[in-house]
Amino acid sequence: MSPNRAQLPVVTATSAAGTVEPGASKKLLQLRQTFEEARAAIGGAPDLWFRLAEATVRVRFAGATLAPLLTAPLAHLQTEPTEDPALDLFVWDDASTGVVTPLPSRPPSLSTSDEGVFSYRHGEIEAAYEPSSTLLSAIDHTTRCGFLRVESPSRLSVRERTSPFRMILSWWGARRGLQIVHASAVGTPMGGVLIVGRGGAGKSTTVLSCVGSGLGYAADDGCLVSDDDRPIVYGMYATAKVERRRSSWFPRLETAIESAPEGMKGEAVLRLTESFTDVLIRSFPLRGILVADVRGAGVTTLEPCSRAEALQALAPSTIFQFPGVSSRVLARLTRIVRRTDCYRLALGLDVSRIPGVIIDFLATESS
Repeated sequence: MSPNRAQLPVVTATSAAGTVEPGASKKLLQLRQTFEEARAAIGGAPDLWFRLAEATVRVRFAGATLAPLLTAPLAHLQTEPTEDPALDLFVWDDASTGVVTPLPSRPPSLSTSDEGVFSYRHGEIEAAYEPSSTLLSAIDHTTRCGFLRVESPSRLSVRERTSPFRMILSWWGARRGLQIVHASAVGTPMGGVLIVGRGGAGKSTTVLSCVGSGLGYAADDGCLVSDDDRPIVYGMYATAKVERRRSSWFPRLETAIESAPEGMKGEAVLRLTESFTDVLIRSFPLRGILVADVRGAGVTTLEPCSRAEALQALAPSTIFQFPGVSSRVLARLTRIVRRTDCYRLALGLDVSRIPGVIIDFLATESS
């Protein structure tokens, strides 16, 4: 399992008055100026626009170095320019631009050897800094501006390359009634499912087995879900991770897996925008939440389960990925689960039979 924010401690520096540790608020307010200095230093790069959850996001790079690394997973969402995007994202690195970004200070309660994700809030500004990767993510809700800074392109983690801007989009989405969930997702325009569960439960196996089955691919590791009476699932990243030793489980993907870039611990990173654009789906109504459970024997079956079981499978890994807002995230997840039928997906030995179980379920739900 790749390292992620669920494995890192979270320290929140905030108070009821909305102030953060000394000096942090001033540094956060300087981010737009720092980006402009970085962009002026190396000449900038063309802006890119993406259509995400029925809104347009503009991404502005200080230079050309980071653009191909961070936008490939979103290429299927690229759209025409607009004068008034719902979010402006400003992206740079210190190494190639020569700037020195003012970073929030380490909370004084921690020693210099402590690592984690340091979460800050100041009025309408939210930020998170991860010293181990040097990644600083921030958003100013007032100006609808997001900021992503890394020390150098070489410090980008596999996670950030496969699911970029995740923290920023979670803050932005929350203000629009959307929640990023740690789940896989497949479906058709008529409806689809979230596949949830602990690490190793079979989420990726399930979603990759569906490629080529007639079910559209929305997510392997994260997607947006609307927090309303009839939740909608919105795809985000056209990437997937799979263990190379299991490539024979997915015949249509086998060649792509063998030639894919390395992930971690024997994983391959599939970029579905390169060869599998026909399987990508942007959104669908949520018809069910399936709790994946590797049975290891017999056939794949689907049976009702409690909403409490589904929430327990979904909430912990989602909450730990988004520091400093756990109570709000849990409330949104609870509402989504309450509005959706939940089932246990017991996975049998024959992976090829998994899609048929989901297709039959969706056919029954829509009839």
